[in-house]
Amino acid sequence: MITLEEAIAIAKKAYGDNMNLFEKCYDIGKFYTFSAITKDGQALSSGLVLLVNKETGGRHYEPYSPLPGYDRLKTLVENGRMIDISDMIQKRYPVRVNVNMNKLQQITAGIMGLVVGDAMGVPVEFETRDSFTVSDMIGYGTYDVPAGTWSDDSSMMLATVESIARLGKIDPENIMQNFVRWVDEGEFTPYGEMFDIGRATRNAIQRYVQGVPATQCGGTSEWDNGNGSLMRILPLAFTNCDYEVVNAVSSLTHAHDISKAACRIYINIARQLLKGKLMEEIIDTMEPEMPEYGRLFELGTLRRDIIRSSGYVVDTLEAALWCNLKSNSYRECVLMAVNLGDDTDTVAAVAGGLAGITYGIGGEKGIPEKWISQIARKEWIVELCEKFEQSLW
Repeated sequence: MITLEEAIAIAKKAYGDNMNLFEKCYDIGKFYTFSAITKDGQALSSGLVLLVNKETGGRHYEPYSPLPGYDRLKTLVENGRMIDISDMIQKRYPVRVNVNMNKLQQITAGIMGLVVGDAMGVPVEFETRDSFTVSDMIGYGTYDVPAGTWSDDSSMMLATVESIARLGKIDPENIMQNFVRWVDEGEFTPYGEMFDIGRATRNAIQRYVQGVPATQCGGTSEWDNGNGSLMRILPLAFTNCDYEVVNAVSSLTHAHDISKAACRIYINIARQLLKGKLMEEIIDTMEPEMPEYGRLFELGTLRRDIIRSSGYVVDTLEAALWCNLKSNSYRECVLMAVNLGDDTDTVAAVAGGLAGITYGIGGEKGIPEKWISQIARKEWIVELCEKFEQSLW
């Protein structure tokens, strides 16, 4: 069974961008019925009503005017249950709230959004979906660390930010040197010690230490498509680098085409969010990168039980985007991501970076300042964002 919200998404997509759904629909048993009106207020001349099947999500049109079949549908609608969906329409297609943020505010919201999402997921990483519920920032759990502790996702992302801020350019070699400092010296960590690292990332860093050129260190097999480059790639969205540079930075640890494509997709989405576009608009107009990402175009219609939140990079990207599509605030997005279970810190980090850009910091929809106040080394992170913004060309 699909939810009413999922049915609304299907209906919105069926009618297209030049139509607005009526604020009421009908539950007529096996179907929800929807009508629409043009954005300039003109009624549709066809007299057709859209029916969405509750079980399959399939859709078809039937006449709701004096045409063959009209009487049957009219009777079903009159005996059905009317539902006011005005709030749900608003929820699926929220008004943008970041349009007044300057560059520094956007950077800080995106970077802090990722860090907070990471910290939210750390205590329940690897836990099975629906075996727990997170409703606020907590500590301990999987790694027995205090609330506000972030993991490798944030460490590698911040190591990337630091390199760009210091050099005023994107230098993959220098970024990789920062990764070595993270592993060997505990740099870019909450408390001076690394406590989490992925297999592919560790292997890549070991190759670099052994003399392999930085951009040739990433694994290239299909088994090397974890989310270890996706989780750290966000800073490049704030630069004007091209997608070859995105590929190179991904290849430090993850060089397979699937992983590089995930990074390109994520950077493209983040850049469009920075320009004020809605996530729904971005997804609808995206060009497919490769078959593995074919489901991105129907994410808005997918049920929660179909969304996978594993460490496979395709799953992580789908889950993060799904949470952004299904939520209406930073808090809602990140809690949704964490409560998917499995690779909770990375899914919430990847989702949180985009949600931070979308909603900003504080206020009704932004990153809760209560959560930021608990983040380890928050002052250093804010200072790093300032240096990063000053370095951008």
